Amino acid sequence: MEFALASRLVYQRTGIEEFTDDKVLDVRIQALMKKMTMEIDPDLAKLGFIGTAPVRIRIKTKSGVVCLASDLAKGNPEKPLSESDRKAKFSSCVSPIAGSETAARWWNELSTLELLSPNQLSLLGAL
Repeated sequence: MEFALASRLVYQRTGIEEFTDDKVLDVRIQALMKKMTMEIDPDLAKLGFIGTAPVRIRIKTKSGVVCLASDLAKGNPEKPLSESDRKAKFSSCVSPIAGSETAARWWNELSTLELLSPNQLSLLGAL
């Protein structure tokens, strides 16, 4: 969690591209992580772990304290990603391995699976 927060502050994002040795070991990231502590909020702990737990973040800065709260993380079933967010996430995961053109083609093909008839789907299984 410390890395995810530090990555968001330094790189403005925490995606698969940030989980590399170079970025994790970046001195700015390491310095921020050392300044972080994690505690369980007693009020949220009463809810128990439900798999999609809400979060509360308190940041102490030199000029004061900022509190941030979120009911659920984006991407949970109760707070799903938008179509464009899902496409961007798919592309960021697949493109480094398969290339951006292949990732785009696969996204388009996978996006139409629900339109296929049972016979068409069974043909895919034979491939």
